[in-house]
Amino acid sequence: MKKYSIHALLSFVIFVVSGCGDDTTTGPGQNPVAVDEVIVVVNSTENSVSIVSTGDTNTVRKVAIPGEDATPVSVAVRDSLAVVPLGLAHAAAVLDLEGGRVIRIVPLAQGSGATGATFENDSIAWVANPGLNTVTRINVVSGDTSSLAVGTFPTALASLRGLIWVVNANLESFVPAGTSWLSVIDPATRMVVDSVGLSGVNAQNVEAGGDGLLYVVNSGNFGAGDGSVSIVDPDASEEVALLDGLGDFPGALFWSSLDVALVASFSEGILEIDPRSR
Repeated sequence: MKKYSIHALLSFVIFVVSGCGDDTTTGPGQNPVAVDEVIVVVNSTENSVSIVSTGDTNTVRKVAIPGEDATPVSVAVRDSLAVVPLGLAHAAAVLDLEGGRVIRIVPLAQGSGATGATFENDSIAWVANPGLNTVTRINVVSGDTSSLAVGTFPTALASLRGLIWVVNANLESFVPAGTSWLSVIDPATRMVVDSVGLSGVNAQNVEAGGDGLLYVVNSGNFGAGDGSVSIVDPDASEEVALLDGLGDFPGALFWSSLDVALVASFSEGILEIDPRSR
């Protein structure tokens, strides 16, 4: 099986990037193994995913997502697999990126409104269900699922330090009801074991940084220009800094290097953050 380094992009209002990798990988006593870098683009309005090799950007493989009600807005990737939450279709699609096909559609509970996703390991992914205030654990091999309650309006997830970190936007009727927070899940017990309060509102995205910290993008109140990024220390289970001034409705965050984070902003375009100086 080919090794993949994934650049994941979402095409809904703006393009965002989430993920990168090297051109080669090596192990102890092994020769370098070529890594295919691919770009994965979620095309929300046409319910499809585009796969583009960085070695041949003129060739685009497009995978149609079945279901008229599907509203995909995010993707999680691991090696040659991808999981795409399907929003109003209340399901998640599992894709084989190497074969360019949908392996299966995993039904979720009615009303889930599935949004964010993350991989725990090669066979297990987690999906956020904002409509039900739950997350669902999906076995991407068998399609088996199990769910548990988290906070209010979960929107995104990250896997770090053997734990699953769930972003709770804390929305009521799509309006912030207060500050957001993280629910922390121990996947071994499948229980919420901790929570971390955030200073920002309407948290919509989370990414692990090369410094071992979590970076949570708070989109804020639409039109209020109060977007921010919360920096969370997973060891201390606390927010250690809040970076404001991100304008109106910032979205996904992408690490272009260990020293630079890029944030997509509805009003400002692409913002560059230096995590060292904050």
